[in-house]
Amino acid sequence: MLPEINRLREANFIKELHTEATWVANPVLVSKKNTDVLRMCVDFTCLNKHCPKDHFPLPRIDQIIDSTGCERLSFLDAYSGYNQIRLKKEDEVKTAFITPYGVFCYRIMPFGLKNVGATYLRMMQKCLATQIGKNVQVYIDDIIITTKQGSSLIDDLKETFDNLEKFRLKLNPTKCSFGVPAGELLGYLVSARGIEANPEKIHAIVTMRKPTKLKEIQQLTGRVAALRRFVARLGEKALPFYALIKQGEKFEWNEEADKAFEHLKRTISTPPVLVAPKEKEPLLLYIAATPQVVSTALVVEREEEGKIHGVQRPVYFISEQVMNKCDAVNDSMIAYKDVYNELEKLFDGCEVNHISRLSNDEADVLANIGSQCLRIPPGIFWEEISERSTKAKKIPKQPKKKEKPKKDSGAPAVSEANILEDEEEPEEVMMIQVPWTQVYVS
Repeated sequence: MLPEINRLREANFIKELHTEATWVANPVLVSKKNTDVLRMCVDFTCLNKHCPKDHFPLPRIDQIIDSTGCERLSFLDAYSGYNQIRLKKEDEVKTAFITPYGVFCYRIMPFGLKNVGATYLRMMQKCLATQIGKNVQVYIDDIIITTKQGSSLIDDLKETFDNLEKFRLKLNPTKCSFGVPAGELLGYLVSARGIEANPEKIHAIVTMRKPTKLKEIQQLTGRVAALRRFVARLGEKALPFYALIKQGEKFEWNEEADKAFEHLKRTISTPPVLVAPKEKEPLLLYIAATPQVVSTALVVEREEEGKIHGVQRPVYFISEQVMNKCDAVNDSMIAYKDVYNELEKLFDGCEVNHISRLSNDEADVLANIGSQCLRIPPGIFWEEISERSTKAKKIPKQPKKKEKPKKDSGAPAVSEANILEDEEEPEEVMMIQVPWTQVYVS
């Protein structure tokens, strides 16, 4: 601990305290990530309980990732970022901590305080206010310079360095990369090609053994959730695992779960490369709904060299389970609403264009084939239905009990028997379940 204290004193980060402190915290030595170097941290638990929460909003990770589809990227890292912000002199004593060598307090903003992340992010947004959203993105202490064309790289770097110099912020050169075509950012691999899943996260799922404990199934679903934007119709693929979680500790690993587990491994082992949409570029939304899950795929269609027709590239995959707790007859619409709310956060606004039947002749003809008595044209895939494709299920509505009068209301008391006699018969609501659908492909 003594070498760490001496290092902080030489850097003028801490000073010895000779006055009485309101409270004193305890230091803890922890090793830096992937190294044996020890770093001293202070446990500010008691101090944080008395600090009001700073609700400064964090940027959305998906929006930052989507903005990185550029020719060149630069990744900057501030040198001891939090420690570059000075504390108010009257607040220094509040960070007092005790050691075998005396009582010390911080002169700069240390790690471990409740609002250091929000304070640092507010400072970075003021520093780079003219660039954020244009050629810079910031997530707390991560700074990313997005250069759309390689010829403007020097100009983007100069503008960023000038703004950092105004705030006297220093960078760590050993952790900075300038003008690279690709890099790792917030758990993703980003490049001019698009957004790719982290190979370490893929490897963690592919090498997993069959779960034998409830905790292992929860671990599996957690790892899969980290890659949810790369997997189409993930809710359907992971449905057997959620069913096992509901069984609790006494779950039984069945054949359905085994097939889903192997299929999920094969799917995740080769994830698609997602592309970032361009400004004013039309987006296509595909929706697939079942009684249990609603899945959507957001794609763009672009012209590519060597291709006669436009090629559709995925932007985002979303899959939501239909919860049976919703007080609605058509619970699939609840899932549609959840998916819409999730996608709405990604845009400043949206315009919905309705394609009329007259403008969509091919889809209209295919949709009407099933109800026609005409001969099926050659080249059309078709399947005979031996029974009804929909099943009606009656769901009784819960009877509403009449409220009993309050004691002090002066109204005569009503017995429970009379209340039950006055209740109306529960109404029956018809709900249609679609176990499978018939699809025609030309």
